[in-house]
Amino acid sequence: MLGKGRSAPFIADSLFISKGTVKTHTRHIYDKMGVHSKQELLDIIENEGRELR
Repeated sequence: MLGKGRSAPFIADSLFISKGTVKTHTRHIYDKMGVHSKQELLDIIENEGRELR
């Protein structure tokens, strides 16, 4: 959901988890991907899709 640009509140409500849990997982994903923002993550995802074509 994060890769599709969904917000933390949307993800929390959809998965029935707290916003804090979403933020923790988001931080872990950012750390593993080496990014600092949702936009950086989305840019990587978009570029990967282009390379696969």
